[in-house]
Amino acid sequence: MKQCSKCKTEYPATTEYFAIHKPTKRFQSWCRICQVQNYKKWAKNNRKKVETHNKNHKKSYSYTLPKREEWRKRYQGVYGIFSEGQCLYIGESKQINGRLHQHFFWIKKPHKSPKSHQSLYSKLHQYENLVIGIIEETENHKEREKYYINKYQPLYNNKI
Repeated sequence: MKQCSKCKTEYPATTEYFAIHKPTKRFQSWCRICQVQNYKKWAKNNRKKVETHNKNHKKSYSYTLPKREEWRKRYQGVYGIFSEGQCLYIGESKQINGRLHQHFFWIKKPHKSPKSHQSLYSKLHQYENLVIGIIEETENHKEREKYYINKYQPLYNNKI
């Protein structure tokens, strides 16, 4: 276990929680969460530096942008989270691929999820062999979500 020198929270001493300082090859003193918060605060106060950096380095990042844009706007519809044949959660989204990506990330690291969803992700984190996927691509996704909730009776839709 290692304690963050900024927030004083103890985390496991792994690269998931602490970055490695390259010259010394040891864990940094601040946890990754504090480092991100510190950077966001710095970037907010130094917008001109960030904008000029992004402007000067735009070409080096441009190869990832088309894929990301294509991926995010691609589908809308209803998705489900299942574990060994049991339905755990049904949801709907206008940008379904982006939502599925969020679920994968937040289930893996439930402590970084929004506070409104932390109870759901901490429960889903306990399951093994989770399958998250698109059930139906549709434009009337709100109605179809209600249909699939009635059909599959998911465990965590009404208990958040």
